[in-house]
Amino acid sequence: MHLVKIMAISPKTTLTNCQHLLCEEFALSFSKHCWTHLEFKADYTKQVEGFLKTADERSVCLNLRKAQLQDLNFSRLNLSGSCFNQAHLKHCEAIGCELSKSDMIGARLESCHFVGCALNGVNFTKAILRDCSFSYSDIRHASLTESTLHDVDFMGAHLYGVSLWGAEFNNVKHLKRKSFQDPQKPSKETQAAISESNHLMACDSYRMLKHYLNNSGLYEDASWAAYRELTMERKYFFEKKDSRYLPSLLMDLLSGYAAKPNRVIVSSLVIILFLL
Repeated sequence: MHLVKIMAISPKTTLTNCQHLLCEEFALSFSKHCWTHLEFKADYTKQVEGFLKTADERSVCLNLRKAQLQDLNFSRLNLSGSCFNQAHLKHCEAIGCELSKSDMIGARLESCHFVGCALNGVNFTKAILRDCSFSYSDIRHASLTESTLHDVDFMGAHLYGVSLWGAEFNNVKHLKRKSFQDPQKPSKETQAAISESNHLMACDSYRMLKHYLNNSGLYEDASWAAYRELTMERKYFFEKKDSRYLPSLLMDLLSGYAAKPNRVIVSSLVIILFLL
């Protein structure tokens, strides 16, 4: 007897498990089977396409785990919390789409355009993004951990609090310090930052950003990344009670790790006045 397991993944939908005997995967949306056991895979794209064409503004949570789909238009739909885990999407459009907190772990996205989308909190861990655009999208607090990005455009995108540890950048475009500021706060009150919950991982991520910004000729922005890198290193030293913490703190106070010339001037004046 085939037992049916039901799991709620959001208030908007429920998932049932694949009806193939002994399969523990959940069934895809609009199907009784998972992608592995789906018999007519070529027809599945048409099913999804038919839904997208008739969908209204109501919020819908889809399960497209491992599905291989192309030439779909997700524009202006609310699909927050949907599952694209290990899915392979090609030539898809998502303009003004709500995809916040969706699961895109291990997904492969090729020639997809996410323009003006809500992608905050999306998990892109180990995803492969190739020839994609995220122009003017909200990607705050998303995870790009160990992801691979080839020819990806972030023009006007917001990446405040994003996790970048282990991410690989190849010809990534329009990424700068301003990209990592929180758009909901005045620029004078918010400090550009990526996720800093893990100091060592943040240190590595800022180092990667520093090299990227230097290679892009954005030297002032690279100086910001270098300062944040050493700040994260200092916090890691403090966390581990490392003896290198105090020298690092002193270097920050005196010169801002050579990234803040004003501190050098002030500290020099203080020393001169003290010697007088």
